Amino acid sequence: AKKKLESALAGKSTLNHATAKKIITTLGLNPKSAIAKSLTSVANKHQKKKDEEKQIKKIVKSQEFIANQ
Repeated sequence: AKKKLESALAGKSTLNHATAKKIITTLGLNPKSAIAKSLTSVANKHQKKKDEEKQIKKIVKSQEFIANQ
């Protein structure tokens, strides 16, 4: 968990929900604490961005398929 947190803080990787939970558990943080909520919030933002990128790729693929018909 420590390596994942350091990697996320250094901008080398994104923080997902599983990693956020591992960090919170490893550090023994109360899930309702400000730090835990911040970690979860960052994970939510990254997940949203990832979901949006997937949707855009699907739309582009659909448009390309329709254009090739």
